[in-house]
Amino acid sequence: MYAQCINRYLRVALLFTFLLPTACLAWSGKVVSVTDGDTIVVLHNGKKVKINLYGIDAPEMKQKFGKEAREFLRSFVAGEQVEIERKGTGKHGRILALVSIEDEGFNEFMVVNGFARVNRKSCKEKFCSNWIKMEDAAKDMQKGMWIPTVATGLKK
Repeated sequence: MYAQCINRYLRVALLFTFLLPTACLAWSGKVVSVTDGDTIVVLHNGKKVKINLYGIDAPEMKQKFGKEAREFLRSFVAGEQVEIERKGTGKHGRILALVSIEDEGFNEFMVVNGFARVNRKSCKEKFCSNWIKMEDAAKDMQKGMWIPTVATGLKK
C-alpha cells in the first residue's frame, strides 16, 4: 500500500514536470555579443543562442539611432551573466525573452530610456500596458531616439 502511494506520487510529479511550459522556466547565460538594440547572443551550455528581447523593437542598425541603441544595450549587458525568461519564439526561430540582471529588466529599460518602442502587435502580457506608458513618458521627455533631431523620419 505504501509503495503504491509513493509510486503514484512519483508518476504525478513526473507528469507535472513534463507538462510545465518551458516558457516559465528561466535560465542564465553569458552575453557574448549584442547584435542590435533588441538582439543579443548568449552562451548557454556551451552553445551560442540568439535572443530577441520580448515585446520591444529597437531601430535596426541601418536605421537612424540603430547604432546608439545597440551601444546603449551593449554598455550594460556585454560580457555579463543574464537571466533569460523565455516568452516564445519569433518569426526567425529566435527565442523571444525577458532579459535581466539581478531583477533589472532590460526590455523595459530600453523603452524607459528611449532606445526602443513597445511592439504593440506582439507584446501581450499585462505589463505591456505599463511599458506603453513608459514609452510615452520617454517621448514626452525627449529621451533617446525621441530627441527631436533624431526622431524626424521615425514612424509612429
